[in-house]
Parts: sequence; C-alpha cells; structure tokens
Amino acid sequence: MTKEKISVSIEDHTASINVLNMTVNKKDKVYFDEVIIPLHLKNFSPPAPEIYVSDSMKAKKLYFITAEPGYIGDWHPAPFPLLIIVLAGTLEIELPGGEKRVISKGEMLFEKDDHKLIHKTSVISKENVYAVVVEFSEDEN
Repeated sequence: MTKEKISVSIEDHTASINVLNMTVNKKDKVYFDEVIIPLHLKNFSPPAPEIYVSDSMKAKKLYFITAEPGYIGDWHPAPFPLLIIVLAGTLEIELPGGEKRVISKGEMLFEKDDHKLIHKTSVISKENVYAVVVEFSEDEN
C-alpha cells in the first residue's frame, strides 16, 4: 500500500507533503521511513492569493545532476546531507540487507545522516535520470 504524497485539509487550512527518508538508527542500521512536512496557508507572495507553504529549510548549495540508463553507483555513503528531487527517469536505491525503493519523476528523497547512509544507487529507467540535489549544512535542519 502506498501513502498519498500530498494531503490537504481545507477545514483547518493545512496540507502536508510526505517525503521518503533514508536514515540510520542507534545501531547503525540504515532504513527507509517517511518525513511529513506540514504546510500552512500563508500570504507568501503578496498581492497573489494565499498558498500552502512549509517552514523554510536552510540550504547550502543546489546542484543539477544527470545519469545515464544502466548507471550503478556501487555501495557508498551520501556525500553530504541532501534532498534529491527527481525530474525525469527512475532511480532505485538499495540498502544493506536488500531493502529497495524506487524514486521516479516528481518524487523526493532525504538523506540527512550522510556518513552512515551506505547505499547503492542505480538508474533503472530507459532514459536518463535528471534531478535536483539540495545540499544542507551538517548542522542545519
């Protein structure tokens, strides 16, 4: 069963976005869970009408990346705390122990505990993967 990625409640003027999260527990076991990012109705860009907005997250850098079909990034840690937003193509992320998740166009993945998040990344689509990577500071968010 797949959870909804975006939910909206008109009655209390809130919404949320669910983001796949790769994290590590106290025993250094890497696993997937979800982060729910709350959105609140806000006058974000006056005089435009209100829209749903999250709290800000301090980003350090932003990258655009691409990888060809068949690319395999063998076992490696996340290079830094990041959020990847897939614009086109499909990635498969595999964790030690064999758990896998597929991330496709329009989906996102947080990798915040960078040095312990050992994983394997593969392009499984027939087209290139294009993505935006947002780098976070190690001491932020």
